[in-house]
Amino acid sequence: MFNKAILKSLLVICCSAALTSCGGGPGGGVTEFKTVRISPSPKMLNLETDVITGNTCTTGGVTSGNGTIVTDSVDIEFASDLYPGVASGLPVRIDSYSVRFEPNLNPGASTSPPPALPTIPYTSIGQEIPAGGTLTYPVVIAQDALKSYILKNNIINACDGTIYSYYAIITFEGIEIGTGTRRSIGPVSINVAFADRVK
Repeated sequence: MFNKAILKSLLVICCSAALTSCGGGPGGGVTEFKTVRISPSPKMLNLETDVITGNTCTTGGVTSGNGTIVTDSVDIEFASDLYPGVASGLPVRIDSYSVRFEPNLNPGASTSPPPALPTIPYTSIGQEIPAGGTLTYPVVIAQDALKSYILKNNIINACDGTIYSYYAIITFEGIEIGTGTRRSIGPVSINVAFADRVK
């Protein structure tokens, strides 16, 4: 019983420190390199993305226009903090990121249980976060290819009123310039709701 209580306490601490690593809600975590800590934070915690943009919907269906498929991004801000006592830290280069989707099963989040979506594979970035500074980068969350997949597989159809909500879990890969230390940064999580919305 005592050991189980300790394990439960550690699990609570883990979830509090990094919600996404325990499958929780939106936010980010802290990743430690040799001279700096990197904290990624989404500028937006909830993205309502339209699978078709520019078509006109009513409760009865499409009324005009075919619309287009548009990619949606969310800005992620990376903050670099020097370790106490470190006079001059080193920059960290963000090399790539990937996005995977976990169904949001909270009551009322979706019109029905969300089906699985494919992972967006690693995408190259190659931008540096200065030591003690910040970097803002637009991360593609709902790319046009993913929306096309949703439509072609009839996961959501034009103007059908379906809403599927997911946690978009973003993981970055970075390297500290000067020490060669490589780390996975994050993960960062935001809520994403896919639908063809009534206009």
